[in-house]
Order: sequence, then C-alpha cells, then structure tokens
Amino acid sequence: MIPAATIAPASTPRRRESREAVEMFAHFRHGARRCTVMLKDLTRHGARIEGHGALQRDEAIGLAFPGLAPVLAFVAWCNGPCAGIEFAEPLRPQQYESLLRDHALPALRPDPPGSGLPLVA
Repeated sequence: MIPAATIAPASTPRRRESREAVEMFAHFRHGARRCTVMLKDLTRHGARIEGHGALQRDEAIGLAFPGLAPVLAFVAWCNGPCAGIEFAEPLRPQQYESLLRDHALPALRPDPPGSGLPLVA
C-alpha cells in the first residue's frame, strides 16, 4: 500500500489565461444559421457565449466581433443557451485589448496604460 502522503492529488485543468468579464454582441454563424449572441467573458483563446441554439462539442462556428474580421472557433462545452468556445487562432494582443477597452464591464475595465488611475471598486 502506498502511503497517502506520496499520492499526488488529481490535477485540475488550468486555463491559459484568466477570463475577463465583458458584455458585447457578436454575430454568430453555425452552418446556414446566423444570429446575434452575447459574449459574457473573453480570453485571447476563447469566450463564453449566450443566446444560441443547441450546439455539440467540437462543432465549428464563426464569430464576428465588433470592428474585427470573423474568426473560426470550436465548441468546447455547451449547457443550454450557454457555450464555451475556443478560437482556432488566439486573438492578437491588440485585438484583445481593444475589445476589453470597449466592452469590459465597468467595474472590471482595465485602465488605459499610463493613466495611473485606480480600478473602480
């Protein structure tokens, strides 16, 4: 029998980056179906969307963010009207920062570089 102290705890999957809370509309495309969805959180690698129909894991979708060209993404998980998606290619840092600047929730919005202002509590 192996002593309990030598058994490694089960690993918990870790995100590559922390999620940023946002509220923005995006144009969603899944096959011939198109609609507008709400993004609720965002990283450079993916997002959580709400307001679509049923999706299956690993399905390909298209998303068009405000002011950006459409991106290809894949469904990572789906729970009713919510889904986690992973972008085929991470957003470029400039794209990501622009989306956060314009759509992050006010209490969580990052300050402009060099502003020296504290975050709103």
